[in-house]
Formats: sequence, C-alpha cells, structure tokens
Amino acid sequence: MVKVILKFADHLKIYMSYVNGYDMCLKTLTDLKKSSEFQKFLTESKTDLTQYLITPVQRIPRYALLLTAVKKHTEKDHPDQAVIEQALNKITSICMHINEAKRRYEQQSVMLALNLQDSDFLQPNRKLIMRSKLRLRLEKGSPELCECILFSDVYVYRSQKNRFKRMTV
Repeated sequence: MVKVILKFADHLKIYMSYVNGYDMCLKTLTDLKKSSEFQKFLTESKTDLTQYLITPVQRIPRYALLLTAVKKHTEKDHPDQAVIEQALNKITSICMHINEAKRRYEQQSVMLALNLQDSDFLQPNRKLIMRSKLRLRLEKGSPELCECILFSDVYVYRSQKNRFKRMTV
C-alpha cells in the first residue's frame, strides 16, 4: 500500500484545483438550498452533499495520518521503514503545496474583488497580510465599523457606507 501511495503521490496535486473551488461549491450549494425544488430533491434522496464535497478535501491529509500510523506501528529496523518515511515526506510535502496554493488563491480572490473598483490594484508581487474588521474614527464623530485589509505594500479600508480607500505603506 505504501509503495502505491508513493508511486501515485505526484498525481495528487490535481486536488489543488478542487480545493481552490471548494468554497465556491459550498456557496453554490447554499444558494441552491434556497430553492424548494432542490430542498425536495435533498430530502427525497437523503443525501448530504456537504459530506460528499468535503471528502476530496480531506483525502490527502488522511493519507498523511494513515502513513504516520503505519510508521508508528512498523518496527524501526523493518526494511519498509525507509519507503514509509519517503511516502510520508512526499504526502506531507503535497499537503503543504496544496495549502500554500489555497492560501495564494484566497489572497488573489481578495485582490480581484477589490480590483473591480480600482483598475490598477492587482499587482503580481502584492501579498495579503491580514484582513479584519475594526472600529475606526474616519471623520469627526463616533467610530465606524470598517473592513481593513493589509497587503505587503498598501493598507485598504472602507466603512460600511464608503468605497475602499487606500493608504500606501
């Protein structure tokens, strides 16, 4: 089993596109659940689509857990110990690669959403650092709840009634 995982491990990187689209799938499913026809379909089919959608996302981390357990229960001097270690390292590396790609995808999504209002906002070396809601005193008066986004080279904020404004870092 370990040799099979090792043999096909590089092919698991294709999960990256599925993981990147997972949030959109959940949003689409949520939108579909507003339809009475779709609700009826789900009830009649007794299907929890959310469970089906999450399964591929969880698959590769489960391989890592399986290989960790196999390694733990394999004697240190067993001839397969090196292959198990190699497979575990490969799967761990793929998990990290997919997680990093997901993080970059989410950052780009934030920048694309902001780019709709500002044509020169999207920059290839701009990185998302943090996104949060804060109470800011933008003008005289009481503080307002604002969406604040810190990138590597610019700080962007907006109150609930204003467009995004930016300040260069």
